[in-house]
Amino acid sequence: MKNFDLQVTSLNFLSPNNEFGNISEVEFQIAYDDSSYLGPFALHPSFAYQKELVGNGAIESRGSLFEFILTPGIKLIKGGMFPTKVDFPLSVGLGDDRFYGGPTFGYFAATITPTIGLGFIPKRYGEWDLTAALSFFSTNDKVAERNRGKNQQLVFTSGIGMSF
Repeated sequence: MKNFDLQVTSLNFLSPNNEFGNISEVEFQIAYDDSSYLGPFALHPSFAYQKELVGNGAIESRGSLFEFILTPGIKLIKGGMFPTKVDFPLSVGLGDDRFYGGPTFGYFAATITPTIGLGFIPKRYGEWDLTAALSFFSTNDKVAERNRGKNQQLVFTSGIGMSF
């Protein structure tokens, strides 16, 4: 189907310091590319469904998560040695009564994510990029209990990515 993308992902979470047991989940995500309609103001909506298979990442084991995501963004530099874009994802996480331990609402997140391509790396080695993200999370009380009692948090992540 034109403009739709479907992904199935196996998610595995391991704790190097044994803070939590191993967790395995499967995620189904459908995304829609609305840029042909909205151009630079495209929202890139997506919906994801995650099901726990092993472990207890949710409040109670074997919970299900439903995420609704909008990812507007802008390309600052197209092509060249350092193609650069900035995305502004907004997401809401809803769960069944097992995932968040009762309430449906789990979290709201607003993020800023700059990505810088490493265009100087030859294409035969894949496409490489550097990325960072600063996210604001607002959670329900059950999630806050797992986060040392904090309903609002800022989280910073960074990484290097490669795709073929």
